[in-house]
Amino acid sequence: MTDSKLISKLVEEHLAGSGLFLVGVRVSAGNDIDVTVEAETRDVSLDDCTELNNWLESQLDRSVEDHSLTVGSAGLTQPFKVFKQFKKAEGSRVELLIAGGRKIKGAILDKADEDRIWVSYSSLETVEGRKRKESVRHSEAFSYSELLSVKKELDF
Repeated sequence: MTDSKLISKLVEEHLAGSGLFLVGVRVSAGNDIDVTVEAETRDVSLDDCTELNNWLESQLDRSVEDHSLTVGSAGLTQPFKVFKQFKKAEGSRVELLIAGGRKIKGAILDKADEDRIWVSYSSLETVEGRKRKESVRHSEAFSYSELLSVKKELDF
């Protein structure tokens, strides 16, 4: 079976300086290799995936070990997996699922650093002395260990 750490190292070295970064490598028991990439400031193109697929295929030897190879982008609805995805999403609307089951939709990811993210959001809440719920603005920070998932929220 192909080593996912070796594939990761090869891909990271190849992508250095290209504006793309590695999100993950998964190798199944049947030697199906799935490589996921993201772009730092733009969308990943089909040409990006094709080029990386062709290059990676040239680095692997099917006569030594048979495999299938798939290269794709992280996708709009997939949770973030690596720090660079959080940085890229700064200023964007995100949906968070926090340990304990709390869900926050429509939050703005204000900032991300190596330890935590900061988000701001509004929620309708009962305010003392008022009959109707009112929109209350919140700003919170969450460590990555508190987050079960964070993904970009799509506006239609």
